[in-house]
Amino acid sequence: MKAAGLGLRRLYTITFPTPRPEFIGRDDVLFELILDMDGTFGGMAEEAGPTSTVARTYRLDEAARAISDFDREHIVGKLVVLI
Repeated sequence: MKAAGLGLRRLYTITFPTPRPEFIGRDDVLFELILDMDGTFGGMAEEAGPTSTVARTYRLDEAARAISDFDREHIVGKLVVLI
């Protein structure tokens, strides 16, 4: 439901895929993906170094489940299929 008199709100993200409104149960929020491929607005990667969080691992015979989980769930971190 929309907040009375407040209109549409925007939520910016740098992660892909862009979250969907049903993830938070609100229809007054517009998700927008922002890509800064040249690092114009960032630069923290040089300070922090590359890091990744592995959310889940799957065996190769579970690859279809990994794809389904990626499509249906809001995953924080990487999904890894072990070969």
